[in-house]
Amino acid sequence: MKSSNNNHLPFINMDRGQFTYFDLVNRYKRGDIDLQPLYQRGDVWGIEMKRNLLESIMMNFPVPPLIFAEKERGKWEVIDGQQRLRAIIDYVDGKFGVKHASISGLEDAYFTDLEVSMQRKIQEYLFFVFILKKNADPDIKFDLFQRINSNGTALTGYEIAMSKMGEKRMWLRKLSEDEYFLKLTEGYLRPNGYKSEEMILRFLAFYTLGYKLYNGKMNEFINRFVDYIKTNNLQFPSIEETFQKTMHNIFVVFGEKAFCRINNIAKINMALFDILAYSFARCVKHDINNGDMINQQLDVLITEDKLFQTSLKKNTSNKTMVMYRFETWMEFMNSIYDYDSGGYI
Repeated sequence: MKSSNNNHLPFINMDRGQFTYFDLVNRYKRGDIDLQPLYQRGDVWGIEMKRNLLESIMMNFPVPPLIFAEKERGKWEVIDGQQRLRAIIDYVDGKFGVKHASISGLEDAYFTDLEVSMQRKIQEYLFFVFILKKNADPDIKFDLFQRINSNGTALTGYEIAMSKMGEKRMWLRKLSEDEYFLKLTEGYLRPNGYKSEEMILRFLAFYTLGYKLYNGKMNEFINRFVDYIKTNNLQFPSIEETFQKTMHNIFVVFGEKAFCRINNIAKINMALFDILAYSFARCVKHDINNGDMINQQLDVLITEDKLFQTSLKKNTSNKTMVMYRFETWMEFMNSIYDYDSGGYI
C-alpha cells in the first residue's frame, strides 16, 4: 500500500453558505465583522478596481467567495474579501461613482442615482461565504491568508512578514503612535499607516538580529526576524522603552528632518533611518551629550564620503552597501559610545 503525504495534511473545519450584501453590511455595522485584523492589509484597491467590481455585480456576474474566520461570540474576521467588501460599502456610502459606460445609463452614477431596482440588486447580491471555525489551528488562518493572496494582488515581503506576526503586529501599531516617531515622520508618512509599520519592522529586525546577519535580501531578513520572535520570548515593554528613547534622542540631535536629509528631498530615506535608529537604540543607556558632533559627522559623511552617500541612494538593499553604511557609521558612533554592534542572536 502506497503511503501518501496527504495523510499529514491538516483538516480545515469550515462552514459555508450564501449571504446577501445587506446581511453582511448589517453584521459589519453591528461590529460583528472585523475588516482589519492585524494580519490584513489596508485599503489597497484603486478606484478602477472598485468600479469594475461594482459593474460585475450590477451585471450579475459571479465574484470570488468571501472567507472569514470565526471569533468569540459569533463574530467574524475577514481572511479574504476585504477589498471587495470595502469597495461595495464605499460605493453604497457614496464615496465614488461608476464612471464607465459599459452599462447603459450608468456612467458617473453614484448609488443614490440608481433606480431603486438596481439599488436592490446590489443590496441583495448573493456572496458565497466560507467560515473557518474558531477551533481551527491559528496558524491555518495566516497560512490561508498568504496562500490566497499569492494569487491576487501580490503581497509585498513586508506584508507577508506582518501577516506572520499575528497578534504581535500590535507591536508595530503601538510603536507607530510614539510621540517622537510621529514628529519625525509628520508630513512624510500617513500617521499609523502601513509605511510607518514597515519602517518599524525594519528597525526591529536590525536591532534584534544585528546588521551583521543581513544577507543581502531584505525580505528574507525581515522574515527571519518574524520567525525569531515567534520562538523567542522578547518582551514588548523593553522594546517599547528602547524605541521611545531612540526616537526622542534622534529628534533632539537631528530635528524633525532627521531621515530626510539626502539631496534635500522631502522623502524619508529608509537606509538613513536604519543606521540612525539602530545606532541610537544601541546607546539608549548613555546620555546624548555630543549631539552637535554627531550631527556634523553625519553631514561630513554624506557630503564627503562618496561611497557612503551612494549607499544611501542606490542599491540600498545590496549587502555591500548595507554593510558599508552600517560599518562606517558605527565606527564613528563607537568612538563616542562603547557598545556592542551585534544583536540578540
